Amino acid sequence: MKRILLVFSLMVCLLVAGQTVCFADTVSIESADDPGFSGGSIAVPFADSNWASSPDFNSAADTPLALSADESAAISARQTELAQALRVSAQSSTSLYSVLDETNDADWDQSTLESLATPSVIPATMWYCAVKLPCYDQKRTPYCGPFSTYQILRYMGSSEPDLMKHLISEMYIPGQGSSIYRLARSLNKRLYFTYMVSDVGSATDYAYKHVVDIRNHKMPLDNLVRIQGGKFGHYQHYHAGHFLDSNGYYFDSARRFGYILATDTYNERNESGGHTLGPHWIPFWQMHRGVVLHPRHKVVW
Repeated sequence: MKRILLVFSLMVCLLVAGQTVCFADTVSIESADDPGFSGGSIAVPFADSNWASSPDFNSAADTPLALSADESAAISARQTELAQALRVSAQSSTSLYSVLDETNDADWDQSTLESLATPSVIPATMWYCAVKLPCYDQKRTPYCGPFSTYQILRYMGSSEPDLMKHLISEMYIPGQGSSIYRLARSLNKRLYFTYMVSDVGSATDYAYKHVVDIRNHKMPLDNLVRIQGGKFGHYQHYHAGHFLDSNGYYFDSARRFGYILATDTYNERNESGGHTLGPHWIPFWQMHRGVVLHPRHKVVW
């Protein structure tokens, strides 16, 4: 009997050890902005534990998905809407977006920017709009695509059971990261709003994507960026590919600068005390350049 128990114990230990080879600890999905809701927990493959610094992560080819007639029509309507918005802007006397290709990083800290970015104090030369997303922490997982999608869906009030697990299953490809086309489809299958994948375009085009989505529709964008440490917000390290939501903008046409409000699911603390988790302002040119630098140079809007 003792031998049987010993063999059984060894088998259990081997099974547990085998599991730890395949999966890291589970990560709880919670939000400080939404304490009454927990999305459960997920397991993280060890094979993708170095996703943040891997030069190959999220740089593989991403295959577009076949579109239905309804999807094609909706996308065509959104492209027409953007083109019309750009025409109106070109005829505007403020010429706000004609200067965006020349914007520079303003020498302001976050608290100064945030104090100015309120409708009651914005001069006529400034444009501002933002929506508030619930922020979720992806911890050390490689699931920035599912988590950024999760934030948008929770912002829209989704209470779908096991939502995070469904999103990972729908869009995540082990060793490669999330498919941007599958990400857009995961949003569209759950929302009445039509999201589309397109090239980031010029700085003007990218800026007006934010105006159309955030001001006109109260919807955030999902950006696929390549981050160079020290040249993108608070990030100090290189990230080959990372999804993050943008849910606000702040442009000054007189002084020629712009900022994008991003709500990130990944927390990279640095020596100066800064962090990347949650909402924070990133210079517009850094956001635009981050999307352009990624091999796919695509944005979901």
